[in-house]
Amino acid sequence: MSQLVPDPQNSFSATIARLSSKTGVVATVVIDSTLGSVIQSSGHYTTSRAVTAAKNTASANTARPATENGLGQLSTSSSDLDELAAIVWKYVKSTEALISDLDSEDEIKLLRLRTRKNELVIAPDQKYILVVVHEISGS
Repeated sequence: MSQLVPDPQNSFSATIARLSSKTGVVATVVIDSTLGSVIQSSGHYTTSRAVTAAKNTASANTARPATENGLGQLSTSSSDLDELAAIVWKYVKSTEALISDLDSEDEIKLLRLRTRKNELVIAPDQKYILVVVHEISGS
């Protein structure tokens, strides 16, 4: 009798799809832990640097102005998630150094970063860093 071995890639993709479909989730990013490059991403997120660049481009190029996305932010390009990934990767690496200085035998399991607009849930792993961006609903 043969047993089915679960395909890790399908399981991974299913987990990302499930997280992306949750209410309030605006973006998910999977980052290579070593290089900081984006492996997979979904959704949209615009950093303030991207908004400033889009405004500058729009004012310089009136034929192709920046447009607002569904969040009332200027929509630029898919590189916005790349920029978010780079920022988060630097944050995780700095936090790993902090933890290492405090206790060299300890490691990060989960980071939650909440701002007025969003909450980032960051799950670092040996190979990957999973980032889920939640929009904070007005209460």
